[in-house]
This record gives sequence, structure tokens and C-alpha cells, in this order.
Amino acid sequence: LMLEAFTPRAIDGLVPEITAIVEGLLANLAGRDEIDLIGDFAYPLPATVIAHILGVPGKDIDRFRDWSDALALVVGSVRSAPDRFERGAEALVELTDYFRDAVTERRVRGAKGALIDTLIEAHDADGSLSIEELVGNCVILLFAGHETTTNLIGNGILLLLDNPDQLAGLRANPSLIEPAVEEILRYEPSVHSILRLAAEDMVLRGKQIRAGDRIQLMLGAANRDPDVFDDPDRFRIDRSPNRHLGFGYGLHFCVGAELARVEGRIALEHILKTMPHFELAGEKLDREMSLVLRGINKLPLSVRYAA
Repeated sequence: LMLEAFTPRAIDGLVPEITAIVEGLLANLAGRDEIDLIGDFAYPLPATVIAHILGVPGKDIDRFRDWSDALALVVGSVRSAPDRFERGAEALVELTDYFRDAVTERRVRGAKGALIDTLIEAHDADGSLSIEELVGNCVILLFAGHETTTNLIGNGILLLLDNPDQLAGLRANPSLIEPAVEEILRYEPSVHSILRLAAEDMVLRGKQIRAGDRIQLMLGAANRDPDVFDDPDRFRIDRSPNRHLGFGYGLHFCVGAELARVEGRIALEHILKTMPHFELAGEKLDREMSLVLRGINKLPLSVRYAA
């Protein structure tokens, strides 16, 4: 049910709209000497896009952010927030109620064309999707569909600032934008680790693992594996091949991978085109200490714009 909404062909059809959203957000920043790239751009872009795909109003973005921030405390295992479970539970209840109302409203209107409508049809046709599964999938798509892409954009700009030779190379050769996005995903994956349960007993490099054991797979470490990547601790926008695990692997490979790649590419292209110069406006980054998610809460930049 999900795959058709995220095929390369479906995502290609969204390119004009994504581009328009990017251009509109950047136009709103024109003339400002200092911006927060996360709050002003990297968050509203993917949140607006995923809201459009699902079929919920983009005007609710501020509410989405509050709910997602609370959920990220739990999903990201943020130990610096002792009340994370209470805040996450409250957000989950409110977001669940929001999507239950959205399902009712769209069903009454007979709305068509959005992903939520496809899920409603599956529920109504033969019950293959329960109402709990329908709402649950909307919740996870809204959260995962923008939280990780926000991180991709923020991590990418920060990496380019930390590696001025690579930033200069990308400005000089914009055709490197696609491998640059892949290298960002390898070097600073938006999701650094994922949890799995062992399906059977096994021995991995001398370590005994029992069926049912909880395994924390460290994607960030795998992406620096010297047996796979030459000079793995170097950030290189022209790296090829680049078999990173930024989107996971196998059965649980990220369904939104193509969307994230396209949003990242369009966002970076337009930032570099409209901002001939940008630099960090502060010395200390506001980065959440999360075991799972890798991102920046705020990224203050001093900028100059193209005429």
C-alpha cells in the first residue's frame, strides 16, 4: 500500500511541487543577514511535502513539529530528557486523535488522491488494514517522513562548512549534487542506529547471540567500515562506489529513500544557488544527545544572497 506512493515515478511527479516549496521558503529568507537553517528551512520543507503526500493540511506544520519533537525524545532514546516517556505518550495520543479525525473527515468528503485515502480504501474494502494500523502508519510516516530529511539537510550543510574544499568543489561542479547527498548519508546518517531482535542463535565475530536478543545495529559505524570504504573518515562528495546503509537494508529498507534523496538534492542545489556565501553564526551547536537520531536542533547561519 505504501510503495506506490514512494516509487521513483511517483516522486518524479512531486519534483515541481518540492521545487516550488524550496523556492518559496528561500524567498521568505531573502534580505535576512542571519537565519536558522533548521527552523526556517530544513524543517518546514519535508514537513510540508509529507503532509501533502498524506493529505493533511500544511498549515498544521507547527503542531506537527511539537508532536514530532516529543516523539523524537523517545525514538531517539534521549537520556537528557527524564520526562521523555510522558511527553512522548502525550504527543502520540494527540497525533493519533488528529489522524483519526482526518480519516473521518476525508471519508465523509469522499476525498481521493492522497496516501491516507489509499489506506482508507484498503480498510473499507476488505478490512486488510485495521483502523489502528491505518492511523499508526500515518503517524510513523509523518514523523519519519520529515524528521530524518530535516537532519539530512542540516547535517549536509554543516559537513560542507566543515569541509570547505568540498563545498568549493560542489559550487564549481553542481553535477556532483547526487553523489554529495549519498556521501552525506554515509558520513552523517540521519539515523545512526536501529534495533532488531535476533531471529535465531548465531555467532558473529566470536560473539554469541541468542534468538530473541535485542541487537543495536550501528549504521553510523557500518558506514565507516574500512573493509568497504576507502579512507572512510574522509568526507568526499565524489565518492564512488558508495554502498552506505543510511537507509537501512533488506526487508526494512526505508520506503521513503527516494523522496529523501530528491528533497535533499533540490534543497542543496537551491541553497548553493541563492546563497553565494554562508557561515556559522555561533560557536556552539544545539545538537540533541540521541543514540538513534543524528541531527541539529538549530543551525544559525550568516548569509549573503545572490542578486
